[in-house]
Amino acid sequence: GMYNPGNYGMNAINCVFKDSKNSGGAILLGNSISSAHGNLCINCTNGVKITGNSGNYHSGLTYNTIVGDGTGTGIEASAYWRVSNPFQKNIVSNFLVGIATPTTSGVDMPYPARMGTNQNALHNCTTNYTGLWQAGPDDKLLTADPFTDSSAGDYSLNSTAGGGAEISGLDWLSDVPGYG
Repeated sequence: GMYNPGNYGMNAINCVFKDSKNSGGAILLGNSISSAHGNLCINCTNGVKITGNSGNYHSGLTYNTIVGDGTGTGIEASAYWRVSNPFQKNIVSNFLVGIATPTTSGVDMPYPARMGTNQNALHNCTTNYTGLWQAGPDDKLLTADPFTDSSAGDYSLNSTAGGGAEISGLDWLSDVPGYG
């Protein structure tokens, strides 16, 4: 995995993380100016985890395909954030919790100002959302596996109703790893 438990300037862009089984996640980001964009996390106990109390200032988590091993959390913010770009346009599948966010808001930018989730697709998560940030207006909760053959490493979208067909026409998919 990729780890930055400190501050400032860690970006994971267009990387592949496979079989990460540690509690910190396949991608562990610290505080400010950190982001994860266009990554493929496969068979991970935890996908992307952000620590600290002001993480991802002016950044976000976008265009990631995060597939779990049936345990852990897909995307987790462990503390309050000041975020200008939220969790959006991610595919999160096969976790106990899909997206976990803080249960209390911050002082200088209280929830929901400039924060939240939107245009994500969640599949096979025991609990889709925990914390203040719940489903965005354009989030999709998939009822079928969206991938062609994930057991063989094919994360392209299938044409199954409630799965890949539910999100295959979205304009942002061309930037998501595994699509096409």
